[in-house]
Amino acid sequence: MKTIENSIQIAIGGRQKVCPDEVIMLQADVNYSIVYLIDGTKLVVATTLKKLEERFSQFAFIRMNKTYMINSQYVIEEQKDSMKLSNSFVITFSRRKAKRWRDRSIT
Repeated sequence: MKTIENSIQIAIGGRQKVCPDEVIMLQADVNYSIVYLIDGTKLVVATTLKKLEERFSQFAFIRMNKTYMINSQYVIEEQKDSMKLSNSFVITFSRRKAKRWRDRSIT
């Protein structure tokens, strides 16, 4: 994992910090989270996705459903109820979040 000097670093747990621009997505796994980075690295941290959502809230992250939160900078294709990311993952919105996303896109 490369760190860029003078870049913002977010604490993700376990004395680890990441630059939000290097994070493609975050995945919940009970009381752990898996952080996917642009270089293909996966970091497993003992921090809930809800706590990480608070920490990443000021950046371009979208909570897709109860399991995934994605960085909108890495969306390569928007579909009706899902988004395809640069790492080839297709993440589906939850029903409520899909409705809010569609309503937001219309206005």
